[in-house]
Amino acid sequence: MTSEHPQYLGMVGLGRMGSNIVRRLVNDGHHCVVYDVNAASVTALEGPNVVGATSLSDLVAKLEPPRAVWLMLPAAITQATLDELATQLDGLPGGRRAPRAPLQHHPPRQRRNHSHDRKNDAGNRRVRVSALRPQRSGSLRQDGAKRH
Repeated sequence: MTSEHPQYLGMVGLGRMGSNIVRRLVNDGHHCVVYDVNAASVTALEGPNVVGATSLSDLVAKLEPPRAVWLMLPAAITQATLDELATQLDGLPGGRRAPRAPLQHHPPRQRRNHSHDRKNDAGNRRVRVSALRPQRSGSLRQDGAKRH
């Protein structure tokens, strides 16, 4: 299936997920500029509609406006890479536009305890626990039998 409107996309991080996303995008007719710290990963993907980059600045230079970059990185290095990439994109046509909120990698949300301990108007104590649902022992099929 080929896209009617092919796009140019940068991909940073060519591990298992990043490289497979690039392959699917190229199969759909899109063009990708790829970068990874491991040069062998970049070389392995280079081909029709895939251009390799040697650095983040090279990746930004090879992308056509409007520039869109996808990061598929471990959480430990995502924010540093995002900050470096933002400095490369600032001020370029089709890059980030000022004034925009700073780009930020958000850590996973913490689970909140939804237990509420309240007193109603009559002074009676009321406790409501609504967040954590009990785990099902097994899901049911449409005919009512349990799955194994």
